[in-house]
Amino acid sequence: MKILNNLLALCVAILVSPGAAQVQRTLKVAYTPFNVPIVFAEGATAENYRKLDPKADLARGAFIDLMKAVAGDAGLSIEFVPLVAGDHGAALLKGDIDILTAGARTPELDAAAVFSGPTYTYAEGLVVKNGDARPYRTYEDLRGEVVGAQRGTPSAVALQKIGIFAALKLYESGAELEQAVGDGVIKAGFDSSIYGALAREQQDKSAGWHVVTSYKPSWIVRTALGARKADEAILKKLDASLAKLRAGGTAVEIFARFGVADALAK
Repeated sequence: MKILNNLLALCVAILVSPGAAQVQRTLKVAYTPFNVPIVFAEGATAENYRKLDPKADLARGAFIDLMKAVAGDAGLSIEFVPLVAGDHGAALLKGDIDILTAGARTPELDAAAVFSGPTYTYAEGLVVKNGDARPYRTYEDLRGEVVGAQRGTPSAVALQKIGIFAALKLYESGAELEQAVGDGVIKAGFDSSIYGALAREQQDKSAGWHVVTSYKPSWIVRTALGARKADEAILKKLDASLAKLRAGGTAVEIFARFGVADALAK
């Protein structure tokens, strides 16, 4: 009887202990679906990316593999959610995601969120219609023209403030932006990531547009992980694992496999 009572007491203690009752939270990590080969969703288009099932495991790229390694080292469970850069901040503030990975910083976001050290860097690329051979070097060369950019990206925010264009049209993705260039809707497009623009140019030689090799990027963006202030402890765990994998060489190895080792933030 004494043994039975001891077993019952042990079972009760296990059931009511905080560790036993707590189920590990799966963090929803937003990622941009079009920045090949750094981060993208397999099969994503401008028309379907909002409907992609996060549980279908469609996230691909150097940054995705790095985040998986970081989460594994930190002992955290993650799920990737495809969102264009312009939606990351609002989704974080609304609680639709737990970790953002892209998008322009805003005063509202800075007041409500905390950020990690840098993850990777990228710069904008300029695309123009085939047949346009002008050696564009800076955005000033397009003064008075109708141009395009991707909504919510650092380059789009900067271009809006400059105010030298006849019009600045905003698009959800680089693919949409480039199609508008090819169709002649806009004179030129500032793709937020030169990596993505070059990858799409190589994949489709008949697209009707090309990347301008003479253009010198004006905005070098250092991305970081962001979380609500209530999740600062979680962000610190991710940041510590990120620093560990960077110092140990794992981060470089992952990015090198995709041919973008130079994109990893120093």
